Amino acid sequence: GLFRYDGDATRPVALTDAVQNAPVRALRADRDGVLWIGTENAGLYRVESDRPQRVEFDPTNAEQVVTAIHEDAAGALWLGTNKGRLYRSTLSGFSEFALRGQQASIIRAIRHDRNGNLWIATLRSGLLRLSHGEVAALDTGDVPSSEVRALHEDAEGSLWVGTYGGGLL
Repeated sequence: GLFRYDGDATRPVALTDAVQNAPVRALRADRDGVLWIGTENAGLYRVESDRPQRVEFDPTNAEQVVTAIHEDAAGALWLGTNKGRLYRSTLSGFSEFALRGQQASIIRAIRHDRNGNLWIATLRSGLLRLSHGEVAALDTGDVPSSEVRALHEDAEGSLWVGTYGGGLL
């Protein structure tokens, strides 16, 4: 379900039954104030004016779970799924961006850096970088875990990478 904390109390957000009872895997408010919700078993939703609307992002694969949502500098939304698929919003909906040569792995986080690279945190394929249309796996050296779970770019432009069992990269 989805809950809102207003500084004093936590309150459930009234949504459709399908969304209210589904585990939420990803949340993102875009620049227009629309809340995007990635759920398990209920799909992708956008909430505007407290009204949820289901959004189809891949009608050929209804079993996908949206596990990461990111908005880039141009306002496009990027979705990562439990099937290792990456989608980008277009004027007509969402289109899949093929991660050629990479093993399908759950996408946990997506982040653009100040140089325009798109970083993709995965649970089995480690850290991926999309730059100029090419996808490459980053050699993480001595980090004992390929389960990358979180990404953050600091004020100096350093990329912080949180892993499972391997600490920060």
